Amino acid sequence: ASQEECIRALNGGSFDFGAHSSSHTIHSRLSPSELECEIVDSVNWISSLTSEKCTLYAYPNGGPRDVTARCQTLLRHAGVTHALTTQPDIVQAKTNPLAVPRYCIGPKTNVRDILKGSQRNLKTFLLKAIDR
Repeated sequence: ASQEECIRALNGGSFDFGAHSSSHTIHSRLSPSELECEIVDSVNWISSLTSEKCTLYAYPNGGPRDVTARCQTLLRHAGVTHALTTQPDIVQAKTNPLAVPRYCIGPKTNVRDILKGSQRNLKTFLLKAIDR
């Protein structure tokens, strides 16, 4: 099956599809017009495949230099409501929805360290909630 056929078959069930740029070019290396094309073309392509508005995005590379105010403005104008970075952290109520952190898991990832960090953040969150 083609990529398009897979997306159409899985859409509307347990999966949500988001854009990831047209050519996977690192956003901080693009001119304003190139960046707009990367975002808009990718969002429109996903929308055409799913017959639904594309509101999710994952930044190529997704590091601190790649998640800029300019990117976020273009994403917002394209109808994107949530965008994932590759910056490790947990999501909190104050998290910018166009710069959502996530843990990238790979063969060298120490999942135990991620869980320890999550536990620490959860404890802090609960203690603050109790103090209110």
